[in-house]
Amino acid sequence: MLAFLEFDGEVCAVAGYRFLESLFSGKISLRRHLVTREGDRSRGFGGELLDWLIKQAREHDCENLELDSGVERFDAHRFYLLSE
Repeated sequence: MLAFLEFDGEVCAVAGYRFLESLFSGKISLRRHLVTREGDRSRGFGGELLDWLIKQAREHDCENLELDSGVERFDAHRFYLLSE
């Protein structure tokens, strides 16, 4: 599934996610992508979309929200770690 955040009529952040069941983790929401347009970074759009994803995970009774992201994406990981 895709979710997006609009500001002034333009898409500024997009997230790809899905709901899964895992023997280890139970019902989870898996974030595959969360991208903010370069000119809109550090304006809170990524955090707002992440908050929405967390709310969706709770509404779907997910036990965890997991991230699938390459380890070479240092800026993305710093954002995710600071958002916890």
